[in-house]
Amino acid sequence: MKIKQQGFVAIEVVVVLLIVGALCVAGWYAWKFNTSKTSTVSKKTAQVSTAEIPSDWIIYQNNDLGISFAYPKTWSFKEHSGEPTSIKLYYVGDLTSGDKTTTAAIDLIRKKDGRIVYSTIEEWKAHESNAHISNLTEVKSHYTAFSYVLDISGATSLVYEVLNPSINVDIMVFPTDSASKSTVEQILATLRLEG
Repeated sequence: MKIKQQGFVAIEVVVVLLIVGALCVAGWYAWKFNTSKTSTVSKKTAQVSTAEIPSDWIIYQNNDLGISFAYPKTWSFKEHSGEPTSIKLYYVGDLTSGDKTTTAAIDLIRKKDGRIVYSTIEEWKAHESNAHISNLTEVKSHYTAFSYVLDISGATSLVYEVLNPSINVDIMVFPTDSASKSTVEQILATLRLEG
């Protein structure tokens, strides 16, 4: 009788171990599924919330136009985006520095509206061959980006161009010799474009 009881106890131990093992495997799969789900959400959020954006900056995001960027809370942004102009250019809006000495007007064109957009500086230069451009300098960005001084009939402006295969952005900064140039370039580094 003792032998039968020992055999029964051994079977109970094996069954309990199998149940515990199954629970552990199910728990591991559940944890793995939730972890991968969380990391997918984080990647989507990372398009706007990157390490480059200071924690006290304001994030502007326009999903309809496919543009987002961040700017200091001491600055203000006035949105103008609505219908495209007759040349299918969107006037996204303008940023103004906290001391109101600098204004940066942001324009955007999209390939899907039938506009020609440029992916390289060479393409852009060929298009702008008649403009009076000086001091063309590459700047830090996730895209091909550069700045230059544009002279139109003696009136100059500092312009930043951002080239993406589906969207081009133009940021015109006044005055040209703005002390806020470094802040504008920090803002430019946070720019994200979605085709």
